[in-house]
Amino acid sequence: METSSELALEVPIVSARYARRFVRFMEHRGVKRHTILANTGITDEMLNNPDASLSMHQVMDLLRQADWLMTDERAAFEFGQQLDLPSHGLLGFAMLGQENPRRLVSMIVQYLRVGLPLMDMELESTGSTFRIRLIDTWGVEDLRPCLTKIYMGSIHRISCQVCSNFHFQFDFPSSASLEDWQLLAPRVRVRIRGAGCSGHHAVEGLTSP
Repeated sequence: METSSELALEVPIVSARYARRFVRFMEHRGVKRHTILANTGITDEMLNNPDASLSMHQVMDLLRQADWLMTDERAAFEFGQQLDLPSHGLLGFAMLGQENPRRLVSMIVQYLRVGLPLMDMELESTGSTFRIRLIDTWGVEDLRPCLTKIYMGSIHRISCQVCSNFHFQFDFPSSASLEDWQLLAPRVRVRIRGAGCSGHHAVEGLTSP
């Protein structure tokens, strides 16, 4: 089934807890709840239901509504940094990071591919270095920067306990300087490839000895 088909876009696949955290994040930045939820089909009842799930269509409408309200292009990355192991329901994975860092990264990638399927992920590792490539399987060109930053923020937050250095690579332009990014994520190098390099979203991390 094509993930970009209308039928697939209407299937509830994303836990509402992510939307709930995102709405609270935007509220803390001064955006009213009714403003960000307008025309998304998402209700307070859905956000407060621990068993509720949202369709990709609803998630995209929510992110598009928020994208033009964000005054800082790093905001999506900052939100991603709030998605730690407990936020993903993976508190039990924390001890694994101390025992086997490589396995922790692998298991997190496997979980996110199913639990937060907004982008697909490919994991490669060589020695103490791992590389995660983000892939837009939904064909949401306008939201790729936002989604990529959310994923990279979460990957950074989760992996920083086992990785000493990071290299982020974007295929879209950014007006933020390296210093601006490092205010949110120390020990991170950012490479902006610019337009025309579709699919080159990657995170590289060096696991601590």
